[in-house]
Amino acid sequence: LEEAEKYQRRLEKQLRQAGVVIAEDIPYEFAKDKVNAIAQRMEEIGSSDVADPLLREEYFRLEQDMEKYTAALQLTDEWAQEQERLEREWEESIAPANQEALRKVRRHMPVNVRNLSEAALVSQPTPNGKFLPKSIAKKFKRTNCLQLLRIDPEDILRMHPSTLENTRVTGLTLTERRAIYVHLKDIGSRWKATIQSDKLTE
Repeated sequence: LEEAEKYQRRLEKQLRQAGVVIAEDIPYEFAKDKVNAIAQRMEEIGSSDVADPLLREEYFRLEQDMEKYTAALQLTDEWAQEQERLEREWEESIAPANQEALRKVRRHMPVNVRNLSEAALVSQPTPNGKFLPKSIAKKFKRTNCLQLLRIDPEDILRMHPSTLENTRVTGLTLTERRAIYVHLKDIGSRWKATIQSDKLTE
């Protein structure tokens, strides 16, 4: 046991020398209150460039304490649960706009967009019965990540993630980014699970 403690102390010393903050076992509410109080005081001081040397010294100590309590906070189960809740609420808040963005883009995009040339895209009516301007037809073909919006997510799931990495994303509008996000959102976690499973079986 003594040897284990010595080894732990040496390891902690090496981590500190490498600039790694070692998280302490501090209760969630206490750590959260400390982080909020420190953040408020740091805001009152302004920055580490403050003219008063005493305040500069205090700001430096506050930065160290902030690292300490933030690291402890992020180790707690309560913090993990809070992050999950915030992410879930954020997803729910943007879901209607994302779904509307997907509908808007698809209204202008033929189902077989991957098999059509730019010339064919401007000469054939879109799902909303209108004809595409040349600029939009060119974008559908050249910014080819948009073509994923007309591929079944189950088919995309069978693709290797590198296939997506090789698609072109230059010039996407916010609406187009929203559409792609909502279309690929559910398969992202499944990709991650598959990759982790593959690593475990290696």
